[in-house]
Amino acid sequence: MATATVHRRGRLQREHAPTLYTQAWYPDAGRQPKALIVLVHDFHSHSGWLKRTCRALAGTGYAVYAYDQRGHGRSEGSRSYFDRFDDVLADLFAFTQHVRARRKARRKPSLPLYLLGASLGAVICLHAVAKAPDAFAGLLLVAPTLESPGTAGLAASAMATLAPRSRSAEPRHSRSVSRERRVQHAYTKDRYVDRGRVRARPAAEFAAALASLQSACDRVSVPVLVFAGARSRSKQQQRVCDLLERLSSQDTAHVTLPRGRTEVLRERCKDLAHAHMVTWLDERL
Repeated sequence: MATATVHRRGRLQREHAPTLYTQAWYPDAGRQPKALIVLVHDFHSHSGWLKRTCRALAGTGYAVYAYDQRGHGRSEGSRSYFDRFDDVLADLFAFTQHVRARRKARRKPSLPLYLLGASLGAVICLHAVAKAPDAFAGLLLVAPTLESPGTAGLAASAMATLAPRSRSAEPRHSRSVSRERRVQHAYTKDRYVDRGRVRARPAAEFAAALASLQSACDRVSVPVLVFAGARSRSKQQQRVCDLLERLSSQDTAHVTLPRGRTEVLRERCKDLAHAHMVTWLDERL
């Protein structure tokens, strides 16, 4: 049963790296969290886009932490840009270390930490677990993007080198995000959402990260829960099945959400997704 939650905002300042805007949602004062969850949002999005999910999880006893990725939302950095995929991985590790260090400084008990990744954020989470498998208790992947967000080939590689911040002039249409008008409206009106196409360098870096997913999956042995929308493209649904087969984990689950597309945590199926998350997490504590 969901209860009241506490919300906190902050900044993660580091030397030689952009300052990251952070948020946290805790169970009501006095309640010990069951576990920690770190949210990694989609590219071109921000941590507040999934705040309802964060509140829902906190209301059932989990401490949820999130940050705006560099160049996104209220974090520092060039808009929707990074030079290397390793930079966004480093941001995630810095944030999880920050979360653990703050709890230790306040003499809070050590708790298992799960990663929750949405779309391209799921790719970041997969690589993080592959790089440090003992650091995380499990993975929740929401509508993971398993195809390159930009064009491919020699021309794309050249653009990534010669004009790394360039991108197509045509913005993404809200209908590509969801078929629900309420979600489309929120997407269009959210000032922290970048509706432009992925820039050349980040697109090339994500393409390389996707190409190396096979070796990364071989090192992912933690429990994994994957959500996909029933209305997502058939190719995407097949890619999700292929991903699960490649994982080394012996504890995997795949939930297809009815009427969902890509923004399943904002669409009508969101409450069902939240219920599945809580049940799955509770069973692994």
